[in-house]
Amino acid sequence: MNGASRILMLARLEVRLVGRDRFLLGVGLYIVAMSLVIRFLLPGIESGLADSRGFDLNPYYPLLNSYFAVFLAPMLAGMIYGFTLLEAREDGTLRAVLVSPMPLTEYVRYRLLAPFALSAILVPALALLVGASLPGPLALLAISLVSALLGPVWALSTATFADDKISAFALLKALSGTGLILIGSFFVDEPLQLIAGAYPPFWLAKAYWVAVDGGPWWGYLAVGLLLLLAANVFLARRLARVAHR
Repeated sequence: MNGASRILMLARLEVRLVGRDRFLLGVGLYIVAMSLVIRFLLPGIESGLADSRGFDLNPYYPLLNSYFAVFLAPMLAGMIYGFTLLEAREDGTLRAVLVSPMPLTEYVRYRLLAPFALSAILVPALALLVGASLPGPLALLAISLVSALLGPVWALSTATFADDKISAFALLKALSGTGLILIGSFFVDEPLQLIAGAYPPFWLAKAYWVAVDGGPWWGYLAVGLLLLLAANVFLARRLARVAHR
């Protein structure tokens, strides 16, 4: 069986695994529902706050959209594939790959590609669906592609640091709370704001905010790219070590 045939076989298997899991299907529906709620309720909320409180929500739109599109969309995509990868680890599939004709490195590459591809679709789709404070087309495309690297990070983190689905839920709950770093950093000026740079998604959100304002966003995105590539390499190697246990 050649490489293309093996990838096609894995893709069909992945679709079946996701399709039979109601939780994973629920995650997909949650993404769509959340986007629609924000899209249609946000104008009313903005108008209500302006009329009753004199509060202008517009300056916070970049934060809102970057949180949902750049941070949350890859997290949910990574969650979907992370649980299927964890299941493969629990049922011995990873050990079986070690003695199969398929090299483990090829299997790992596929596992990185699937959540990356889903994230690359979800990030711009969610940003456009919410429709609040969008950067230019080139910036949105570049930020979406780099942000998509978060999908494999979430997936591999779930599969390598959790022992079972219960601990995976606890891990994801803790990791989802790190989004507060992005929210908090939005209200802090540079250079103090750059302390949040120890958290890689910050650079993606920062690039988004700067791009919305029409500023030079490439440097921030480049730092995020380097950090996420390093994280993916580290986690892929960790997955290989876990498979040999």
